Amino acid sequence: MSRRISSEESSSSLSVNNDWQNWVAMQGTAQMAVDDVWGIGKSIG
Repeated sequence: MSRRISSEESSSSLSVNNDWQNWVAMQGTAQMAVDDVWGIGKSIG
């Protein structure tokens, strides 16, 4: 069973994807971005 994705959901997904691509560009590699996000989560608790 498939469901239709609303334009709002699609827009949100594109925004998250763009945020991730920008984060990776700032960090240098995807692994460095993952490590950075993991570190932030660990700091928050």
